[in-house]
Amino acid sequence: MFQLLGAEPWGRWLVGACESVTVLLLLWPRTITAGGWMGVALMIGVLATHLFVIGIDYGGAPTHFMLAWVVLLAGGSILWSGRETSALR
Repeated sequence: MFQLLGAEPWGRWLVGACESVTVLLLLWPRTITAGGWMGVALMIGVLATHLFVIGIDYGGAPTHFMLAWVVLLAGGSILWSGRETSALR
């Protein structure tokens, strides 16, 4: 995928690092809202890339596209459930 985008190998490393930071933020209760926002932002980027650049059926199956929707909805539910207690208000 990153070869199609002309971002191999630095793009893969950058996205992997951002995803790792997101996971770490989601694991610590004080930073869960920031992790939710970061996850949502990353998945919006992934979905836009699939829709406008590489296509939904990249590799013959829409698995990556569908998993991006799952993570986007999970991040949104984290943000929705913590909206009253958010530290970022």
